[in-house]
Amino acid sequence: QDVAEIKEAPAPKTPKNEPDLAKCPDFTAQDVAEIKEAFDIFDHSGKGNINLFDMIGYLETLKVNEKYPTVYALIERLQNKFPKGISFKEFVEYIQYSLGDGETGEGLTRMFELLDVEDKKYLDKARFHSIAREIGEHIPDEELEEIITDYYECPNGKVDVDAFYKFMIKSTF
Repeated sequence: QDVAEIKEAPAPKTPKNEPDLAKCPDFTAQDVAEIKEAFDIFDHSGKGNINLFDMIGYLETLKVNEKYPTVYALIERLQNKFPKGISFKEFVEYIQYSLGDGETGEGLTRMFELLDVEDKKYLDKARFHSIAREIGEHIPDEELEEIITDYYECPNGKVDVDAFYKFMIKSTF
């Protein structure tokens, strides 16, 4: 066969209810498989769709709303966006979308909104403490005050979306 006649095989299509991993750069195939296992616990009908109300109730039982308010707020937003239920594909792709990205202003805004669980339009020392606790870190008050005042350039102690954006752009580039 002539080399010119050999055609590259088309990329395999993503199954209908599976997330497109190209749209989900923050998740590995293993991550998606683990999320699917958890998702399937709430898929009582086996049709690949869940009602997030059940998941929220379960998360409250586990006190996720207290221990991991960012995760809990994300699931609540999903419930509001998909009140009739959500497919696994929508679930993973919306989480990825909500995580934002550090490359664009829109992505950084989504990241800020995800962290601003109380919709205050700013992050303060208490919220930064909560975020640190969610990821298993402890940051002393003095260090947090320095970060907010000096790095985010917010002497009022409130990091708004613009200050967050400026800081993230400076630290990325």
